[in-house]
Amino acid sequence: MNIAEEAVVIGATCKFFDSTLDLSDFYRRKEHLQYDGIIFMLGWGCREHERICHRIELQVPSVNIMLDSRYPNRNYVGCDDAGSMQALLVHLVSEGFQRIGLFNHSNQAHTHLQYRTYNDFIRRNGLPLRQEWVAGFNLKTNLFKRTLHKYVINKNFQNRNSLFDAYMNVPERPAAIIFSLDLWAIHFCEYAKERGIRIPEDIAIATFESGTHQEVENNFLTIAREDHVYIAKTGVRLLNEIIQGRRERYNNSILFPPDIIIRKSSLKNSYDKVQTERDIFKHHVASCIHQYYADNELKKTICTQLGISKEYFFKKFKIVFGKDFSSHIIAYRLEKAAYYLMHTITPITEILFNCGFNNSQNFNYSFRKKYGCTPKEYRKRKSIRNHQVLHNA
Repeated sequence: MNIAEEAVVIGATCKFFDSTLDLSDFYRRKEHLQYDGIIFMLGWGCREHERICHRIELQVPSVNIMLDSRYPNRNYVGCDDAGSMQALLVHLVSEGFQRIGLFNHSNQAHTHLQYRTYNDFIRRNGLPLRQEWVAGFNLKTNLFKRTLHKYVINKNFQNRNSLFDAYMNVPERPAAIIFSLDLWAIHFCEYAKERGIRIPEDIAIATFESGTHQEVENNFLTIAREDHVYIAKTGVRLLNEIIQGRRERYNNSILFPPDIIIRKSSLKNSYDKVQTERDIFKHHVASCIHQYYADNELKKTICTQLGISKEYFFKKFKIVFGKDFSSHIIAYRLEKAAYYLMHTITPITEILFNCGFNNSQNFNYSFRKKYGCTPKEYRKRKSIRNHQVLHNA
């Protein structure tokens, strides 16, 4: 996740612990006090570990990454889960789906946020809402169902199939399901295939990417993709600023918007259109750009996957997208860079390289041409606006 690399950049050393660490013993022996700061990536479903981490947070500057804590007075860097859920729901509604279900897998802060966003969106838009379409949470109490926990920790897929059977064996199924974890969505695809359930014709699915199952999804699942590398790097930089006193000790939160990668698994209204050669091309290229926009070998990757020459690719891209490939990629990279300038503390030099620019001269020229100011001025203006908003509040 590049934590070690980022530590080197800021002149820090780091020590890594994995799930074999006895956290209770670590805390009891006060070993945490030897560190200037600690980065946590909380494990799923272990409330005791979460409590211990919170006690450590109160004694040593700390930052949670990827999975947020339920406790107050914490610092967090991760994905905008509410925004991700909202975007997936908007997409499904735009495809014509009304009966949308939710499949939550664990009792975590981010799954609670996903559930609340889902519940609010469905009610606010007058869509049908039924308990049998919501796995994991009770619609009356808004609490997580403890009975689901055994399926989460049990790796026996036959037991998970029993859960899917119960979810699907209802008088009226949801037309689309949002899974809170891609592993469950992938397993549901296998479950559906074994039972002759077609995706998306019989039921559509979308999910949140965990970052560990990309090779399995095979460009089929619609996902909310998180930038794990930027999250990890930003976590290190945020912790460093807290340690140095340039940030408040608690309640710093940096959220990254996801890339919503729309694929076949969630299509309805546009399903027939995507089957045309032109739209297959557009769909595949757009997906590749979302994933590899910073890669200088992007066009080679796309051409290899499509099995076409570069000359034919450039010609077809301009016809389908209405602009040349280079202009499109530069604009996309600049939009990414602008977001990171506004919402992160990552150095400008690092942003330009991470967004696919080879040198600062080209980056500064392109940025000024699009936004009318330098990257440094752009970040400064945003900082001033934030200060004014806080001051007025």
